[in-house]
Amino acid sequence: MWKPAASASTSYFPLPVSPHSTHARAKAGLSPLLRRGPRGQRCGIELDAYRAAEAKQWLDQVIYGDCFDVECKVESFSCTLLNPPYDTAANCDGAGHRLEALLLQHTYRWLRPGGILILVIPVAQIAVCGNILSVQFKDTEIVPAE
Repeated sequence: MWKPAASASTSYFPLPVSPHSTHARAKAGLSPLLRRGPRGQRCGIELDAYRAAEAKQWLDQVIYGDCFDVECKVESFSCTLLNPPYDTAANCDGAGHRLEALLLQHTYRWLRPGGILILVIPVAQIAVCGNILSVQFKDTEIVPAE
């Protein structure tokens, strides 16, 4: 099992809340998916207690914990938004691996064919995640944060 080498709860990208920000436009575009209704559930996994409590205001179910400890059925989600901790995980031999790629590797199978993946990562990590992104996804678009 991979475990963070440093405190992962403090090293994430805080998405801006300006109405003109990429995050605000993405949230507006996802608003049909975020609305409550009979078509499905909105679920989240959050490592930070404050953000988990905040997420409970607009999600049906929130797990406060480590995503690597969660298993979901393959192809069970129509949309996933991943904002992984920007940190390094160490395995038993001490080698470090970026959490962005590990989280993507752990979760991409949860997405249904034709589903939407929103991945918030530093530009430098696009290449690290590139193999999974290029093989498992089509119609990709990179939108820089503002």
